[in-house]
Amino acid sequence: MVVQIWLVGLGGFFGAIVRHFVNQYFSRFRLFPLGTFMVNTTGSFLIGLLMGSDWISDSIRVFLSAGFLGAYTTFSTFNFELFMLKRNHRDFQFFLYLASSYFLGILLAILGYSMANT
Repeated sequence: MVVQIWLVGLGGFFGAIVRHFVNQYFSRFRLFPLGTFMVNTTGSFLIGLLMGSDWISDSIRVFLSAGFLGAYTTFSTFNFELFMLKRNHRDFQFFLYLASSYFLGILLAILGYSMANT
């Protein structure tokens, strides 16, 4: 159990750092919060790929899923950004961000899982 805690913590450390840099890079785009969109959609693909792979050890799976991807993706920031878009009367961006995040996130999780099982 102690090893798993360390794996989650270490993975979370790296996931948070990568998330920060992805958000910084994509913050210059103004259509909607593209940084969070990118981490959540790529995270959806990676979690599908990871969970569909039967050759990955349990330790690596814990490190990557609960650790890295747990810190890399973000539901709370996504919801706050949606709230701010709505509050600022950016209704088109609100619905575009909401629909594309969920639709593409689910599609990419399915794609990743399917790719791992072929």
